[in-house]
Amino acid sequence: MPHKLEHDLPSARRIRQAVFGISHGIVSILSLLAGLAAAGAGRVTIVITGTIGVCAGAVTLLSIEYLAAKSQKETVEGWMAHERTEWKRKPAHELKEMVDYYRKAGFAAGEVRMIVKRISKKEGQWLEAHAAHVLHMFPGEVERPGREALTLAGFHVVGGVIPLLPFVLVPVDYSLATSIFASLVLIFVVGCVKARITMKHWAWSGAEMLVLTTAAVAVTFVIGTIAG
Repeated sequence: MPHKLEHDLPSARRIRQAVFGISHGIVSILSLLAGLAAAGAGRVTIVITGTIGVCAGAVTLLSIEYLAAKSQKETVEGWMAHERTEWKRKPAHELKEMVDYYRKAGFAAGEVRMIVKRISKKEGQWLEAHAAHVLHMFPGEVERPGREALTLAGFHVVGGVIPLLPFVLVPVDYSLATSIFASLVLIFVVGCVKARITMKHWAWSGAEMLVLTTAAVAVTFVIGTIAG
């Protein structure tokens, strides 16, 4: 009998948001600050520009994630309403779709009859199973677009503040090196956390994030050096 699919999704979704938001904040802001420092910008200019960058990135992610999550929610709800209508109009056809799915999945005829009989007793249970198996949609995956957007923007701010703080707290001669070091440590940790949803080895996942971030910083540092 299918269980509540949405109970399995929030953890992976939050990890995805944390990984994307924090890594986006770190890479974008660290790259920006490294470029400015290489170009010879002063501490005040770097801090002001970095702060604006953190805020602009948060607002951008907030609006984009809200629209994307809202669109996804409305799409799932629209299809669910359509399938609910189809279930009432043509229950035999809808049941056949489920039977075909379980047969293709390798279940024996007797098992298929038992499963379909059980899930078809309750409309909500059948709709959930049908959406997941046949439509590949997961009801409840995105319940509150506003919360999803705020969460992602918040993670971006956390990531963006890390490379910015050394330019505020550390002596100017060491601020860039400290910023890079702190950011790379955090991005490695984020990569290790990402391994929970990608099923890769934590060290490989962390190293991958580390290399990509280093490459991004190197590019903007070279550009800043040339421009300066």
